[in-house]
Amino acid sequence: GQGSQDRKSEQITLEWIQSSLATGDRVVIEVIEELGYYTGIGIANMMTVLFSDYVVLGGPMFHKLDQFYNIVVKTATERLNGLYPGYDIRFRKGKLGENATAIGAGSMVFDHYLN
Repeated sequence: GQGSQDRKSEQITLEWIQSSLATGDRVVIEVIEELGYYTGIGIANMMTVLFSDYVVLGGPMFHKLDQFYNIVVKTATERLNGLYPGYDIRFRKGKLGENATAIGAGSMVFDHYLN
């Protein structure tokens, strides 16, 4: 789209992507759809190794771009159901933000010493 071409020399921000999606910029929509598709494939591949039934997706892309989140979830679910019919996997957006890793590591230390 025209908006995409105007930004070639500038840094692309998440806010600009959100704005471009809202205005229907076809190039940005296609890029987000493709990125979501391949991210969903990657998550499905990880799930075939981890075989978890719950996935928490965190980060600005998942929180601020619903279209991206929905494509990731749809793609991962379809691929997993194709490999493992009836595989019940649930997705949700993380709520701990950028400190999720530190909070998780800290809780593991507490759990180790308290149990």
